[in-house]
Amino acid sequence: YADKTIQSYHCSVTEPYHREYIGLEDLMFMGYNTDTAYEHIKQSPIVLDEINSFPILQPANINILKYYPQFFVEIVNLTFFSGNTFYVDEKIWRPIIMRTPFMIQGPQNYITNLQKIGFKTFGDYWDEGYSQDSCNCHVPAMLENVRTLSNLSVHELAAMYQAMQPILEHNYQRLMTITAPEFLL
Repeated sequence: YADKTIQSYHCSVTEPYHREYIGLEDLMFMGYNTDTAYEHIKQSPIVLDEINSFPILQPANINILKYYPQFFVEIVNLTFFSGNTFYVDEKIWRPIIMRTPFMIQGPQNYITNLQKIGFKTFGDYWDEGYSQDSCNCHVPAMLENVRTLSNLSVHELAAMYQAMQPILEHNYQRLMTITAPEFLL
């Protein structure tokens, strides 16, 4: 869906920090096509605007927000996507702040954990059952969700987005009021 998406991927094999966390071995052992992963990594980083700053959390790197009006859904790929963890960072907060629907590639039960602390998700609009499965099941299920969405007309997507407004506003308000102790599930 490269012709229908805005994509970025900041990992770069030229950065020592990134090399350590690429995880080709993990992909291989989870049964992913490592040839495809290798081709993807060779093309990385994939950037929207060339910015020569490191680390990623520099203010100049937050310029991705200007692209959000073009998004229907954000596919959030969390840094820690396996194991027993509930690590929240800017990747999940961005779509919430920008009132954008999201799917999450993260650790097992990540969506359930978000719901436990008061956020609403989009199970009425696409299948979120993948979040209950191990992380190696997420990508195929998310691709099926994307296939389904890509077959909808612009009118149908606009109607769906309008119907999602209460969820998007709820999540924004929840983020504005959440406190640190509430993260202790």
